[in-house]
Amino acid sequence: MVGRGFASIFWGMVADRIGRKPVIVFSLFTVIVFNTLFGLSVKYWMAITTRLLLGALNGFLAPIKAYSIEVCRDDEQALGISIVNTAWGLGLIIGPAIGGYLAQVPISSSMSLHINFRNLRPHKLHMASGVSLLVYQIFVYRWLNNTLGPVNSTRIASALSIPIIAAYPFMTHLSGIRLGLALYIAAMIKSVLAITRVSGTSLLQNNAVPQGQRGAANGIATTLMSLFKSVAPAGAGVLFSWAQKRQHAAFFPGDQMVFLLLNVTEVLGLLLTFKPFLAVPQHYK
Repeated sequence: MVGRGFASIFWGMVADRIGRKPVIVFSLFTVIVFNTLFGLSVKYWMAITTRLLLGALNGFLAPIKAYSIEVCRDDEQALGISIVNTAWGLGLIIGPAIGGYLAQVPISSSMSLHINFRNLRPHKLHMASGVSLLVYQIFVYRWLNNTLGPVNSTRIASALSIPIIAAYPFMTHLSGIRLGLALYIAAMIKSVLAITRVSGTSLLQNNAVPQGQRGAANGIATTLMSLFKSVAPAGAGVLFSWAQKRQHAAFFPGDQMVFLLLNVTEVLGLLLTFKPFLAVPQHYK
């Protein structure tokens, strides 16, 4: 994330100057090389270095988002963005399946017999989210975007995310099948709403700048996304540890405070979809 955060703007500008395809091909090559080197690392510093170089030399995301818009007609742009996000959804399905299968190779059969359904629930939640994203992006999002537009669909998705997140702390009162069902439904709905916001903002962003600046614009967005993804896990860990120390507080005890702050972030994101924060491109007025 750190490497990608510092290099995304550069690769976006390169894509604007020499074209999208050379950057995409080069990025695919670096993914193959440095992922292989990461797997062959025998020292911690080697693993960190290869991951840093992988992020810094992988300028794939910014040009592919610009490219998906440019090869489609105006009424097909939502489909172009959907294909990019559908590939992500397929990765969420296939990746955990392949990783889980390969991870069992060094495990003895006697140990693998003790793996039960409870241990596999987190992986199945990710797979359920991936399946829901795949179906939604292929069959639903294009129609939704053509009906509501990217601005309204982003606003609605942001507003609906608030009660979904607020419901998570209260799921601890459930158990058994009801808990599993609630988690699956919440995970799928949350994934669909999140990808609606991502797709909507991508459409607005790519149509807010000329074609010759789309790579740089997507590079800036990728840089900010990567930097926040680098900081967020540490911040979330500190927040979660602090919340565990106030389990008996009168005001939003324990995990409720975590989800309260998540909802505050959601509300801020919703406010940013209105004027004067959002300048709607002429294309969507």
